[in-house]
Amino acid sequence: MLIAGDQEQLAAVESGGAMTLLARRLGYVQLAEAVRFTAAWERDASLRLRAGDASALDEYHQHGRIRGADPERAMDDAARMWVAHYLAGRDALLMIADRERCREASRRIRDDLIHLGIVDGGGREVELAGGARASVGDLIICRRNDHRVEAGVPGRTLANGDTLRVEAIRDDGALMVRRAVDCGLGTGARRWTRSFAYGGYRTADLACAVTGHSAQGRTVRAGIAVVTGSEDRQWLYVAMTRGSEENVMVAFTSSARVADPEAGTRPAPELARHERIGRERAGLPARPSAAGAGPVAPGEGGGGLEPREAIAVAADILGHDGAEASALETRDRALADADHLAVLNAMWQGETAGLQAERYRRLVLAALAAEHAADGLVSPQATWLWRTLRAAEAAGLDAGELPGRRSRPGR
Repeated sequence: MLIAGDQEQLAAVESGGAMTLLARRLGYVQLAEAVRFTAAWERDASLRLRAGDASALDEYHQHGRIRGADPERAMDDAARMWVAHYLAGRDALLMIADRERCREASRRIRDDLIHLGIVDGGGREVELAGGARASVGDLIICRRNDHRVEAGVPGRTLANGDTLRVEAIRDDGALMVRRAVDCGLGTGARRWTRSFAYGGYRTADLACAVTGHSAQGRTVRAGIAVVTGSEDRQWLYVAMTRGSEENVMVAFTSSARVADPEAGTRPAPELARHERIGRERAGLPARPSAAGAGPVAPGEGGGGLEPREAIAVAADILGHDGAEASALETRDRALADADHLAVLNAMWQGETAGLQAERYRRLVLAALAAEHAADGLVSPQATWLWRTLRAAEAAGLDAGELPGRRSRPGR
């Protein structure tokens, strides 16, 4: 059996670590040269990025591959890059770590494609997962395997992660779609299978932006990664190595969740973005921000904190190792610590806490008068009493005698 893979890429969503386990136990033969990339410098830099070497970021930065902006503008900038590649007929991937931001970016791109006439915004629509809408011209991504549907090629069924282009919406509600296949080697243009019917679109998403797991294993001409700062090294390595000619990261230089300390009300940030996009589509220059016009809306350049350098955000991510241990390694580590007194004590306390609390409750109830014991000491505040009795026992006192003692005056 010949097993091929990369243990530094993203692991399986639910049960990862298998490739790392095999590499550690069996050893491996490793390819020493990256051949996917057109630029020679990127071949070496990608291997250093894989190893978590932060100095590799200098190479990407010098070649203009690391960019940054506040969260709202970063999302819009990444969306514009993808639209530019799409209009040029080039195969590109826009990657974001979490699915909700993928959906938001896809929604923004869909609005642009409707404005450009690529997607039919005035015709019939169908509803996808999460309330998204799709019509003729849209790209959608499957989220479930369906072995009943032949996906445009004999013997090839529909799989989770397949990208489809909507060609028509039939009267029975099914979609006529084409499945995306690898781009042309010479041109880099997207290629599509023959048309086929697809009725399981209610679990699908718009496919303009995809997660790292959906992008893993693909090779395109251009890769665009939206970096929020919460990703790990494995995700960044995958996202920055999908494109053969270009890989760009657009980093959030400020947090998307910074609290706004300013009192009072102010317009929602979506209104400022709507006005800005409207002026761009109308060919008007951006409106200059007036001095002293009040606090900047959250997401439009502020949060009150100084923005970070995009390369610093990327360096922090490289320092976050998200490699998962396999089930066997997790079990071995647990067994290795099984005889440690601290571990055994924590296990003992967890198993006996309920029995100890019940014993203390009986001791205290036996010492109380009937009118004071009516509630059975079931209040959550009684937990502090049980802890006090436990501390007294640890100090050498008899917990059975303490509830019946009376304090002497002055004590």
